[in-house]
Amino acid sequence: MITSSVSAPSIVFLDDMDKFANEDELHPDSEEYVAVQACIDEVKKHDVFVLATANRIHHLPDSLLRAGRFDRVIEIESPSEEDAVKIIGHYLKDKKVSKDIDLRFITRILNERSCAELETIINEAGICAGFDKSPVITKKHFIDACLKTVFHSPVDAFDGEKNDSFKRKLVAYHEAGHALINEILEPGSVTLAVMYRNINKYGGFVSANYPKDRNPIPKQKNKAMVTLGGMASIEHTFGIHDGGASNDLDRAFNIVEDLIKNQCISGFHLHGDYENSPDLLHKQETAVSSEVDRLYRKTKEIIAANKEFLDRLAAELLENEILDMYDIERIKNEIKKQKAV
Repeated sequence: MITSSVSAPSIVFLDDMDKFANEDELHPDSEEYVAVQACIDEVKKHDVFVLATANRIHHLPDSLLRAGRFDRVIEIESPSEEDAVKIIGHYLKDKKVSKDIDLRFITRILNERSCAELETIINEAGICAGFDKSPVITKKHFIDACLKTVFHSPVDAFDGEKNDSFKRKLVAYHEAGHALINEILEPGSVTLAVMYRNINKYGGFVSANYPKDRNPIPKQKNKAMVTLGGMASIEHTFGIHDGGASNDLDRAFNIVEDLIKNQCISGFHLHGDYENSPDLLHKQETAVSSEVDRLYRKTKEIIAANKEFLDRLAAELLENEILDMYDIERIKNEIKKQKAV
C-alpha cells in the first residue's frame, strides 16, 4: 500500500510485463495485471514514475495501456547494421581476436539480433576459442558460436569425415540450390551455407539477409523461390524428386497463401481468411497451387541457367561443409574470370 511516507521521486521498473498473460490472446487479463493497475492508480499523486518492458505488447490488457496508466509506448528495434558493428566492437575491445575478424561479416550473420544476443555470441566464441586452446578468437570460433547459439546446428558433428555417399551429395546440392537462388535474386545476400552430419543423418541450411527497404511482394516471392531452390536443384541435377523438401514446400505454400489471400496478387476476388465459403476456399487453393507451380518453374530456369555456379557451390560444400559470404563471392568471381577468358 502506498502511503504519504513513500520515497519520492521514485522510478518503478517492471520487466517483461507480458509474462503474466494468459495463453488466450483474446483474454489477456490476469490477477497480476489487476494488482499492477491498482498500484499504478495508487501512486499517481506520489511523484512515482512507472516504467515497464514487454516482448509482446498485444498480450497486455487494454486497461493497462490506457491513458493514465502506461501513457506512452516506445518500440525498441534491434540494432541497425552500423549500430551492431559498434556494439560488437565494444564487446570485443577487451578480448584477443585474430586479424581475420571482420565485424561487418559477424554483424550480417547476426542480422536483427538484440544486444543481449550479440554479447552472448561473442562470449560463446570466446568459449570455443578456449576449447581449442587458441590464444585468440578467430572467425571460425565466431561461426561455430553462431551455428550453436543462433542456428542450433550440431557443431560437434563437423568431425572432418568426408565421403561421397549419394545422400551427402543430395544434401550438398539441396543447400547449393538455396544459396544459388538467393545470390541470383539478391546478390551478396548469403552469409552462410552449411551442411552437417548428425550421427547418420545429414542436414544443412542457408542463412541470408535481404535489405529492409525491399518491396514486400517481390521480396516474398523471392523467398518462396529460395525455399523451392533445393528441390529444383535436386530435380535438375539428379532427375529425381527431393524427398527431404517437405518443410520447404510447406514454407513456400504458406508464403504464397499470404500473398494470395492478404496481398491480393491474383485479384481482390480471392481476398479472405476466416470463415470463407467452400467456393472461395477452393478458388484460393487453386490460385496458391498455380502460383507455387509458376514460381517453381521459374526457379528451375534459374538453376539451369547457372549450372556451373551450382556445381561449384555443391563441390565446395562437399569439401568444406561451411561456406561464408567471402567463399561464395570468390566462387562467383572465379566463374566470371573463366567466362571472360
